[in-house]
Amino acid sequence: MLIAMMLIPIACNESDSVSTTIVNSDGFVVNSNPQWKNCSKSVFIGSLEGEDADFKEVLNNRFPNKAAISDAEIAFVSPDEAAALGEQLADFYNRGGLLVVMRPTSSNYGTLPDEVEDEDFTDNEAYDELFFAFNNKEQHYTMIAEPESDVKGNTVEVDKEQMIQSHEYGKTHPLEKQLLPVYDADNDIEQNVNYWQIRITPFIDWIEEMGGLQQSKVFSRVGDVPDYAKLKADINNDGQVFETNFPFSMNNKITSGVSEDWYLNKSSSVSVRYTIYPVYMLSCNGANAGDYYIVTGKVTPHNDAMWGSYEEAGGLFSMGRCRMFGYWFDEMNVAFDLLDGNNMVDGLRYQQTPIPENENSSVDYSNGFHANISGSVSGGWSKIQGAHIEGSVGFEVGWESKTSYSLKTIAYSRDSSTPTVKYKYYSNNVKLTDNGIGNYSENFPAACRTEFDANNVWVWHVPAGKAGVTDNSTKGFSIRAKVKLQYSSWYHWRGAVQYDSNRANYSTNEFSYTMKLKSPNRQTWGIIAIKNASRDYTLRNIRIYKNNEVNGSPVGTIASSYEYNETGSATMKEGTYSLTFEYCNPDQNNKLVSRGRIDDIVVRAGKTAVEATTNLSSAGATIQPVN
Repeated sequence: MLIAMMLIPIACNESDSVSTTIVNSDGFVVNSNPQWKNCSKSVFIGSLEGEDADFKEVLNNRFPNKAAISDAEIAFVSPDEAAALGEQLADFYNRGGLLVVMRPTSSNYGTLPDEVEDEDFTDNEAYDELFFAFNNKEQHYTMIAEPESDVKGNTVEVDKEQMIQSHEYGKTHPLEKQLLPVYDADNDIEQNVNYWQIRITPFIDWIEEMGGLQQSKVFSRVGDVPDYAKLKADINNDGQVFETNFPFSMNNKITSGVSEDWYLNKSSSVSVRYTIYPVYMLSCNGANAGDYYIVTGKVTPHNDAMWGSYEEAGGLFSMGRCRMFGYWFDEMNVAFDLLDGNNMVDGLRYQQTPIPENENSSVDYSNGFHANISGSVSGGWSKIQGAHIEGSVGFEVGWESKTSYSLKTIAYSRDSSTPTVKYKYYSNNVKLTDNGIGNYSENFPAACRTEFDANNVWVWHVPAGKAGVTDNSTKGFSIRAKVKLQYSSWYHWRGAVQYDSNRANYSTNEFSYTMKLKSPNRQTWGIIAIKNASRDYTLRNIRIYKNNEVNGSPVGTIASSYEYNETGSATMKEGTYSLTFEYCNPDQNNKLVSRGRIDDIVVRAGKTAVEATTNLSSAGATIQPVN
């Protein structure tokens, strides 16, 4: 069976339009930009005491479908509100609601109800988190609170009236007051309410993409032999999804000297997503045993919030003409690590190196891989309850991935020399030619000034015996993502006899965020199979107990009933068991005839179905007639 992971092509993203215009009390348009769409899900929003007023206003407008927490799909709460809601919040979480906890820390996170505690929460001390969102489907979203500033020049203070005037004229800024320096504060957290619109948009996009937010379905192994289709489906549905949104801002003096001073103050963010699908191969399989982590990554720089094109007369007697472009996406470095504490996992290697593979600058590119491992494997994260296996198991699992990219404007290179996945993406075909303010699309391709998705996939392998990876171990690891971006600006000034032109590059800090993974399901298992040897009676009500403890509660069952020569089976943890069953007479309306019992049943793991199956026959049971 194949686990298919289709990678989305690099493309410019477009959002749905907003049909209504909302104006706040100061007269600012709250959702004038047509790319700002509202969330379709029902939402409960707490008082969020202490949060920024503009943020709360944008939140209320962009999440219009308000509901009581008993009916909501999403809930925004402070840690104190979460503690006060108690059972209501636990019910909300248990039915699959997306819980958004504002300003979480390791200290206040413990105030959440026990049912809502999420072991994947990690207090990343390097950042203040605006919120951490999660549900019981292993979907997680972290929004970092404040932008990282990159100030490489003289900053300017613009009063509110100047900012409003500049904003009213639009992004080309044909200002009537020629002596007013161009200052684009469109996304400035201090000067413009649009800042929170831009910040909340990636979260709404993520919610809509994640779909129903309903409770995940745990595949049960009760009553049938390992089913390959179910194994594939369970691994696909059991991925842990993490997305982190890192904000940044750039405030720079772009022009100098002969031109009037122009400044760009822009804020945006980059979203980093990774989904991890775990598979464990039991140690009885030899050298191939150990953890396998199938990882899909997606990094989205939200370039549209950084871009602007500007033109104005300037200089002495306003006889010059200046054009300015920026910021556009220039390059991005991305890295992913699998960590044991603060260090790379011992023995970590690739089972499949990351794809796309090689440095590429062509227009179209496609590549893929097909790989599989044969042997006894367990899929999913650890969720063992009792002796019965909860999760998916099988004897072969494979991966198939196909990629299709259009790389007219974004090129990349990959470094797979170590188990740290490294990619560099950089803009291509940018032309610094002054052919008119309205022709910038010819010189600055769309992916440089709008957001795009950079996708990849790989498979990590941690061999059994390394880093605490052994049968029945609950050892867990963490995954760390790093990203650093560079943007560029260019201005071109021309006067009667003077000329000036300059391109400049501006880098963000390196963002790094670590999230804890659940422990893979490394439980050793085998199969109990029992055949009905009776030509006269039906075998039914098959129950499995701890050995010689048939008066207690069963630890497993084999569903359905079986006629002569038919076999029922169940997947169990390694161990020793007793089994009971009933014989009934189909010719007498399934009247109970007798009960059977078999003790000392040893279940062992094996790398094939034959090796892992303990075969029983009802003929070997101790039979007790029923009067």
